[in-house]
Amino acid sequence: MWAGCRRRVTREGLSGGVQVKDQQRATTQSRPARNDGRIDPDRAPPGPQKTASDEAARIAFEEIKKSCTLPTPDGVVLEILHLTGDSEATIGAITTAVESDPAMASRLLKYVNTPRAGVSHTVTSVRSAITLLGMKTVRSIALGFSLVSKGTRACKGFEGNAFWSESLARASACHLIADKCHGLTPDELFTCALLSQVGRLAFASVFPQTYAEVLYSVDTSDFQALANTEREAFEIDHAALSAEMMTEWGLPTLFTDAVRAQLVSETPEETESSSDRLANALRFAAPLSILLTRRRVRRDTLRRMVLSATHAGITPDDVSDVFDLIARNWMRMSGVFSLPTRRVPVLAELYVQAH
Repeated sequence: MWAGCRRRVTREGLSGGVQVKDQQRATTQSRPARNDGRIDPDRAPPGPQKTASDEAARIAFEEIKKSCTLPTPDGVVLEILHLTGDSEATIGAITTAVESDPAMASRLLKYVNTPRAGVSHTVTSVRSAITLLGMKTVRSIALGFSLVSKGTRACKGFEGNAFWSESLARASACHLIADKCHGLTPDELFTCALLSQVGRLAFASVFPQTYAEVLYSVDTSDFQALANTEREAFEIDHAALSAEMMTEWGLPTLFTDAVRAQLVSETPEETESSSDRLANALRFAAPLSILLTRRRVRRDTLRRMVLSATHAGITPDDVSDVFDLIARNWMRMSGVFSLPTRRVPVLAELYVQAH
C-alpha cells in the first residue's frame, strides 16, 4: 500500500536524524461566533503565532512528504472533502458521493442512529442522514471512517486496531465533555480527537522498522517521552506530524493548533482561547484512552488523567462518573467503527489494579 521512500531518508529516518537508542528516554520537556454562540472552526480567529520549532516540524514534514507516501483518505472521501468545502455543492451531490461507497454509507447510517447523534427517530436514508448531521460533520465522519479502514505495513509494537481503538476512546472522551469547550460542537471535538495522533499511524506505515525501535525504547503510555524519541529519530513528533497531515486534508486551523499543542503544559483557564480549551480536552483524553484500552494500569497514568481533568473543566468529584460514562460511550461506538473493545473496570477498581 505504501510506496518506498526515496532519497533524504536514510535507514528509515531523516538524514541527519539521531538514531534511536535501546534505552528509556527521559521525559522533558474571522467570524468569531455563530448566532448560537459557537465558534466556526473554519473561520475561527487566528491561533498562536508559529514558533521556530513549528517551522522545523513543517520542514521535516515536507521532507517526509517528498520522500514517502503518507496515509491519505480514499478517492471517495477526497470527493466528499471537496464537495463539503464547496459552498455551491448540493446535498444531492454529496449523497451521490457517499452512496458510491456502500461501506461508507452503512457506517454513516450507523452513526446517525447512535445516541450521540441526537436524532430522535430512526434514519434509513443517506440523504436524510447528511441533512440531519450537516456537511461539516459528514466531512469529518467520512475522513475518520476512511482512515480507520487503512492498514499499515508490519511495524513491531504497533497494532492498527489497537491504535484506532485508543483513538476512538479519545474521541468519545472529547465528545462527552464538549460543554467544557465553549463554542465547539460535540462532533467537531470527536473528529479532532479521533485524528489527533494520526501521526503515529504515519510513522508506523512509512518507517516500520525505525518506529518499532522507537516504540521498544520508551513507555508508549507516556506520550511526551514518545514524542521526544520521535524527534530524535525523525526530526518531528507525532503531534506535529498529525497537525501537518490534518492541515493537508483541509481541516480547520483551530483543530491543528490544538493538536500541535496537545503535548505542552495545560493553559491556565483565565487565559484560554478556543484552541487552548480544545488542547486541554485532548490532554485529558490521552491518558484516559490508555486506561480504557490497555490492561496494565500505571498510577502515573491515573494521576495525569485526574490532573488534566481539572484543566479540562471537570471537578475531582465528577471524574469517576465522567470516566464511567465515557467508557460506556466508547464501547457503543466501537461497534460503529468495527473495532475491538473490552470490559472496562470502574475507576475505583483501576486504582486497586494500578502499579
